[in-house]
Amino acid sequence: MKTPILEEFKLKSIDKVEIKANLKHYRVGHQPVYLDASRLKRDRLIKLLGLLSNVMEEENLSPKFPYPFYIISDIEDIWTKFPIFKSIEELPSYYQFEATRPTTKEQKILDFIDISASNIRNEDVQLCLDEFSRTISSQRIIKSLAKEGSKLEKILKILEEEAKG
Repeated sequence: MKTPILEEFKLKSIDKVEIKANLKHYRVGHQPVYLDASRLKRDRLIKLLGLLSNVMEEENLSPKFPYPFYIISDIEDIWTKFPIFKSIEELPSYYQFEATRPTTKEQKILDFIDISASNIRNEDVQLCLDEFSRTISSQRIIKSLAKEGSKLEKILKILEEEAKG
């Protein structure tokens, strides 16, 4: 497996056929990619993201797993499954480095990651994300209740000490 390095996803037009061809060409899902849509106006960006989302869903690709598909745009108030950043400099730095030949140990780890990534592609990622969301929300409720209980215990302890003293 190649070391995953961030690559720019370039489109000549907002067209379903072109997007499908570029998904294969840029190995989306096998390496992290970004699309610089900073020059697009809001309506064109919404159209592009909708079309891109539909094509990726048809190809059973996730914009977040196993490797992300980042969007560069100044427009923030758009709901989308894609991670959006204002500039290329804001993208995660762990994918931005010079490629060197991996050591034997690194190659074994990359091979393991490749196998894990293929397992992720075989899963229904959206179903897993929905399950994570349900689990996370219930854990947040438990955490807030535990914090509230802890505060009440502290208050009770202070009141008991004042009553004794």
